[in-house]
Amino acid sequence: MKTLPIVLMLFTVTCAFSQNGKIAIKNPAANSEDQSTFIYEAPRGLYMPEDVQVNVSCSEFSRKSFPLVKNGTIYEFSFKLPYKSSVLFFSVSDSKRNTVDNNSGKGYVVYLKDPSSEGFEQTLIEKIQNTGMSGYYLKLDNTEQDILDEYESLFASYPYLKNQSVYSNYLLIKFHLNKEETRPELIDFAHKMAQKDDEKSLAAAYIIYRRLEMNDQMGKIEMVAMEKYPKGEIAMSKFMEDYFKVEERTRGIELR
Repeated sequence: MKTLPIVLMLFTVTCAFSQNGKIAIKNPAANSEDQSTFIYEAPRGLYMPEDVQVNVSCSEFSRKSFPLVKNGTIYEFSFKLPYKSSVLFFSVSDSKRNTVDNNSGKGYVVYLKDPSSEGFEQTLIEKIQNTGMSGYYLKLDNTEQDILDEYESLFASYPYLKNQSVYSNYLLIKFHLNKEETRPELIDFAHKMAQKDDEKSLAAAYIIYRRLEMNDQMGKIEMVAMEKYPKGEIAMSKFMEDYFKVEERTRGIELR
């Protein structure tokens, strides 16, 4: 039986005023085998159908749904917390998955770590990196600009992250929105990452060079990474790429 890596106090990213909705944890489970109970307070005046359910998404699964049980003026629901995820995204819908409440398109976010705890920036990174996927499965309205804004807020609070591989995620989104303006900054960052020895930095450089179709630089990174990290991220990517190339050629031969 594993002990859940959560603190006694858990935090929600919602507005605290009564006219807005809120999702918060009520009784955190003591271990991974037990369920944790949450409360949901609907926005004032919102119509709630009888078959209402809450939907949750996180880094460990795309979407799970649980029935909401009315308890006085609030609703409750329970489920086993994911062991590795430290951020949960929520929305409320009916049984046919028609949206009932998604917090004005932004969803409800619950952090399973104390914002004042050491290393909380990793939880914020997890939140940002899963915003797109969770937004898709929960039918939220987060845009690429919303994600860029969150990254910029993160880097303002933790400037050292601008020299880490996570900064490449920000630059790639920025590049997608404005290729001409971002390209020089993206290339410069890739060169910096390529000079480091750790696998995450090399992978960041590799992904950037590949996105920019800089094949010579990508090939050099690939050679270094395959030698230093033969079972790492780049090696796995190369293996899968080669595998599907063989599959494609084989399929072509069979169709002749």
